[in-house]
Amino acid sequence: MIRRPPRSTPSNSSAASDVYKRQNEYHLKLLCLTKGENGSLLVDKNNYFEHPGYKVSVVDTVGAGDAFTAAMVIQYLNGETLEEISNAANKLGSWVSSQSGPTPILGNEIIKNLFINKIECK
Repeated sequence: MIRRPPRSTPSNSSAASDVYKRQNEYHLKLLCLTKGENGSLLVDKNNYFEHPGYKVSVVDTVGAGDAFTAAMVIQYLNGETLEEISNAANKLGSWVSSQSGPTPILGNEIIKNLFINKIECK
């Protein structure tokens, strides 16, 4: 759910408040707080989006953060919404953590299922 934060406190969460404060302090266009299995928080100048994360059977978390960041950057550069950026990043990070090794092979079918068809990560 996309929310428009009040200028004083964007959320009841102290982490969200800190992220919003840093975003304004450093004039960042986009700031992300990853929360492991609890998803992420994306903040831009006017809005923020909290994603609860996807529940997967974790095999290996090495590389999940890199995958998350790669998906986030690609979606951001493509001009996607905070929700779309967050969904893609959380999907890819979750998928990588459900695989063995830091760089599992992303075949065409996986890419289509994760991004093109926008199928939910299971």
